Amino acid sequence: MSLSDMVLGNTNNDIMKEVLQSIHRIASSDISVLITGEHGTGKEWAAQMIHRLSRRSHGPFWPFDCAAIPAEDIERELFGYEALTKDGVMIKRGALEDAHSGTVLLNEIAFLPAAAQMKIARALEYRTIHRLDGVQGIDINVRIISTLSEDKNSLIQNGTLLKDIFYRISTIVIDLPPLRRRREDIPLLIDKFLSEMRSRNGTSVVGITSKALEMCLTYDWPGNVRHLKNSIEYACTMCMSDLIQPENLPPYLHNQKSNATFSNTLRQATGGTNR
Repeated sequence: MSLSDMVLGNTNNDIMKEVLQSIHRIASSDISVLITGEHGTGKEWAAQMIHRLSRRSHGPFWPFDCAAIPAEDIERELFGYEALTKDGVMIKRGALEDAHSGTVLLNEIAFLPAAAQMKIARALEYRTIHRLDGVQGIDINVRIISTLSEDKNSLIQNGTLLKDIFYRISTIVIDLPPLRRRREDIPLLIDKFLSEMRSRNGTSVVGITSKALEMCLTYDWPGNVRHLKNSIEYACTMCMSDLIQPENLPPYLHNQKSNATFSNTLRQATGGTNR
């Protein structure tokens, strides 16, 4: 797979070009990677690309949402457990075993309880785990990629993220920029989303007018790429022609104040022509 084949992989932004180059360089190794960035910037996408470009691509990609699983269940889900039954020992394998020869993505790793963080740190150090209530150590063959949406230094300072695990998960740190810092990519992203929707939903929308695009370019997109995608899906639903019009965009885009500082970005993005 080439970089140009990646979902959202095309870019006109220098920061994102460096991100894609980093993904390509580190994919072939097994070093731990920490991906940081605001919500909606594409952290899981970046982790998937690292996996798909790696020699582990034939193995499973196992996303684990640390914020969504109750604290009392997290260690059972990650490390597995053993339990005595009348028929013997029941064994339930966890994600770190089930993802053998593949990749485990620990989304929002700071949400892990301290005890689980310490066990992950030990697993990274020794490449072994113990199931809950198990005695025998189990070798694991898995790459761990982690994500954080909040500032890592603040998380460490307030004790939410332990230093013991931070230094083990952050051999390489990839920081994804928010969409407001890569506005020149908005036309590319819109084209990509429209292409996906034509393939998936059969929409007849093929583009966006220059005025509607200007509204997208001047908005700050607090939800980043995910936010933009949802807005384009909304616009396609409301659109009655082959081009998205300003009135098709969500109401919050109509309430923003115009910002003349982005006029150059608009001209560069559209090549000075209407679509």
